[in-house]
Amino acid sequence: MISWALGGGYTTNLDRAEVRTQASAVGQHKSRETDVPWPKSYIDARAHTGVDCQYVMPDDAAAATEGETRFYAAYHREWNDNDLVFMSREGGKTSNLLLAKTFSAGHVVGLAARSYQLLGVHNCQSPPSGSRRDGLEQGSPALHRHQTSESKETAQRSVQL
Repeated sequence: MISWALGGGYTTNLDRAEVRTQASAVGQHKSRETDVPWPKSYIDARAHTGVDCQYVMPDDAAAATEGETRFYAAYHREWNDNDLVFMSREGGKTSNLLLAKTFSAGHVVGLAARSYQLLGVHNCQSPPSGSRRDGLEQGSPALHRHQTSESKETAQRSVQL
């Protein structure tokens, strides 16, 4: 789901989305039919943590693998809106980072050979409160909460690392 961003433009990041009053949202919808107003509580109840593919660079991720012990496996060229789609702990696919399966460094070669894009855990998770890790930080443009939508299935995957 794409929303109007604070300060202008568009965003899929709920933390950066403009929140309007009911009157303002209805007025915007009347002037532009495609701008559908949604109750904030309804959207917040369906939000999840995603990783925006626009801010994840394979070369940067590859350079950040030193010292990593856990990795996410993302499907190459598969997105949910702008979010990477990961192998889930349940065995399917998910764009919700909190449901994504992690793998040990020993699995990296096999996963890369099977055409998964690999990202170190610290490159995708926000640090615990009060600490800082290399990789994405809380508030990083790549890590964000947004409305869940259905993932598009693709058969093609190719190695990135």
